[in-house]
Amino acid sequence: MRERLAAQMAVALIAKANRPIGRLKLLKLMYLAEREAMRRFLLPIIGDDIFAMRQGMALSKAARLARGKGEVDGDWNQHIARTAQGLGIRKGVAPRSLDRLSEDDLGVIHKVWKSYGRMTQDELVHAVHHQLPEYKQHWDDDAHRTPAVPVPYEALYRTVCKGVTKADARYLAEDYRAAQERWIRSDPKILGGTPVVAGTRVSVYAIRGRLIGGETPEDLAEDYPHVDSGAFRADSMFARAHPLETLPSGKPWEGSAAHPPG
Repeated sequence: MRERLAAQMAVALIAKANRPIGRLKLLKLMYLAEREAMRRFLLPIIGDDIFAMRQGMALSKAARLARGKGEVDGDWNQHIARTAQGLGIRKGVAPRSLDRLSEDDLGVIHKVWKSYGRMTQDELVHAVHHQLPEYKQHWDDDAHRTPAVPVPYEALYRTVCKGVTKADARYLAEDYRAAQERWIRSDPKILGGTPVVAGTRVSVYAIRGRLIGGETPEDLAEDYPHVDSGAFRADSMFARAHPLETLPSGKPWEGSAAHPPG
């Protein structure tokens, strides 16, 4: 899955350029897209291991793939071709067929390209060195003699996402992706597709509204005893990353004939 996501992100970026892109420039743009996805939606697109290196931040597996270290018949080589001008889209791959990238992902990639895509490779490397606080935190030209320093996602969340506590950063790094996949659903037949707690008709925004209003996960568990308490944290994080203009507050069934599912 990660290799296909990396390959499709690369295709989307190269398509923006409408020509092959140098390997180092492409890798910097891919890191910036991962970073922007974390900042906006609390999840990276690929979820690759991240390292600080002499030439800036890098995605570990993406870097190996871009150097030609992937399987011959792997997703990367099925999507990306090495050319004299750089890395290009392999013939027969349609940029519109990127089935692993969501609309949110494509929006992030578009924003990153708009901000950085016109820079030369040297300009981009310079910008990444001087603009990204995580690079300064994890790399010192005088101190590091190893080619790469691993950067934990927990530390990156604390740097990239405003207002994230240490506990939140650990949760986002270790548990959030799996919890989101388990506990959040979107079905056009339920609340018009508004994301809800799996197995209920309760929107993630109602959950976040109640938590912001001072209620605790224990309060929610009393109303939804069949829902694992871990769902409420995932729902609240998702609602934070995909905000509505106004969050509902209180118990959603108050003032109506509806009742909490039992």
